[in-house]
Amino acid sequence: MTNDELELLCRERKSAAELRDLAEAEVKRIAGRIGDELSARGVERVELPGFVPRWVSQSRSTVDKVKLVELGVPVATIEMATVQSDVTYVRVDERKAKAQADVIAEPKKKSKVA
Repeated sequence: MTNDELELLCRERKSAAELRDLAEAEVKRIAGRIGDELSARGVERVELPGFVPRWVSQSRSTVDKVKLVELGVPVATIEMATVQSDVTYVRVDERKAKAQADVIAEPKKKSKVA
């Protein structure tokens, strides 16, 4: 794959990400309208032929390391109980206009100086 082809893929990714962001914003807007309607009706759910819109409440909890230390749990114990997971993903950053002028498409080979 050439640098031009890779550049094209990066542009396609950017366009797809912009479409995704627009779609997510539209989903949130529509969900807000559905929530407004449920509230206006004074109900938590509605049985429709194709869908069942409903309010869902969730509660999430996390362990606060600072509070554990304050409660007397040794830092070493907290560190031993800490689980680390590594994630690998592709990140594509768009260059600023000024930086693009300074880009070298292919690395230059070092020349031997006698």
